[in-house]
Amino acid sequence: DSTGVFAAWGATEALKIDVTTAEAAIASTELMYIAQEIEGQDLQHLEWGTAGAQSVTVSFLFQSPKSGTTCVTLYEPATTGTSHIKEFTVAVADTPERFTLTFPGLTSPVLPNTNVSGLRLAFPLVAGSNYQATVDTWAVGQDYGTSNQQNLLDSTANSVFIGQIKLEVGSTATAFEHESYGDTLAKCQRYFHRVVDEAVM
Repeated sequence: DSTGVFAAWGATEALKIDVTTAEAAIASTELMYIAQEIEGQDLQHLEWGTAGAQSVTVSFLFQSPKSGTTCVTLYEPATTGTSHIKEFTVAVADTPERFTLTFPGLTSPVLPNTNVSGLRLAFPLVAGSNYQATVDTWAVGQDYGTSNQQNLLDSTANSVFIGQIKLEVGSTATAFEHESYGDTLAKCQRYFHRVVDEAVM
């Protein structure tokens, strides 16, 4: 979305989830979330899996069609499948807000030092009871919300906006970093780069 929902924070664009088919009744097995997978080799500085495991802070911009409670989750998929759920409260519907949440470090297990997913940062839009757990604790299970998680997909009038998501070491959130197009492109080319044979064009 480029309507400037988060313009007050210097953001010209946001990720928009537009509900085109409403799901009013959430079954226990239903789940939908927005997530970022982070490779284990990029998480080694967190010292997770040791007594010195460092906390991490997630900051983000969010606009919800509803006031009330929604969740953010960290999930460690590579070894024991451990989750930690945080709740945050939207004060006013359809109003942009900034949130900051700090998660404690995970003292076990050790995250893999490879390119497999070591951590998943997830924003649930709905989470059926099979994917719900207790807030503010690390526990084994692929869980994304609490019983307080709102259903953000129950009306075609709903739109959810997320922007300026940042995960960093420690308990203090710093300003969002606006990196250059060139830096972002170089990172993407690690995963995909099309080589064109100009001789056959």
